[in-house]
Amino acid sequence: MLAISAPARLAAPFADVPTWSEQGADCVIGAWRGVSGPSGLSAAQVNFWGDVIAAATRQPCWGEDLARLSWSPLVQSGAPLRAFLERERAEFVAMLKELGLLKR
Repeated sequence: MLAISAPARLAAPFADVPTWSEQGADCVIGAWRGVSGPSGLSAAQVNFWGDVIAAATRQPCWGEDLARLSWSPLVQSGAPLRAFLERERAEFVAMLKELGLLKR
């Protein structure tokens, strides 16, 4: 492998693979997963499911799967999640424009 796009080196078996940043390329890209619900959920419903997801990510099997798959934890909801998604979108729009792949 030439490099990984993670913000820091991964554990074995990838511990010897440098990051792109270590090699001078400003490239940190993660693959995140999400849970969404239908529009119109009440605040109580949103809080309920947020609590369920938070509890699930505190289970030992969650940490074991993260380690097994070399994934980094990123559990967010509410305003921090909205801010994260807005930053992600802005970065991708800028990148696509720079590459000439966006027509607007």
